[in-house]
Amino acid sequence: MEEAMSQFDPKLPLRVEDWIYRDEGHANIVIANRCSRDVLRLRKCEISPPSPKLDQPRVGSKELDTSQWQKQLDYQNLVMRPLLGRQYVPSAHLIQLPEGFVEGVNKAFVSQRPAIRRHKAGDPSWRCGILLPDVALLPLSTRGEASTPPSVTSNGIRGDFSVADP
Repeated sequence: MEEAMSQFDPKLPLRVEDWIYRDEGHANIVIANRCSRDVLRLRKCEISPPSPKLDQPRVGSKELDTSQWQKQLDYQNLVMRPLLGRQYVPSAHLIQLPEGFVEGVNKAFVSQRPAIRRHKAGDPSWRCGILLPDVALLPLSTRGEASTPPSVTSNGIRGDFSVADP
């Protein structure tokens, strides 16, 4: 199996229109880049009650602490990746996000998000995200032929998945 390689250039400006909504869980929203085969995990926070407007996320008074994400990345990259192999554990990177990016994601994808998840939105106080290769898509043909991979989605490491019928 070939290692999933990121084709995203972190030197290029991040633009919301280059991303599509992929999925989300309790703590993160996942968006996928249209041009590269990468996904970006963004931290979520509660929206201030009683107004469900996305421009009013609750921003905590405590200092932003990315050490928990950095510990997860270190464990993945320094322990699990060498143990299981580069072809099975993709590399992940903590990247800086431009000002206004998370707010733009919140506005652009609100209609695509499940209603039950809309009490939270991307946290604009977090100016970073985790970038990793998009391993939910099957690789293209190994014979060099152009092919369209089947639509396969993964909803985390729990093993939940779905395959669309052609």
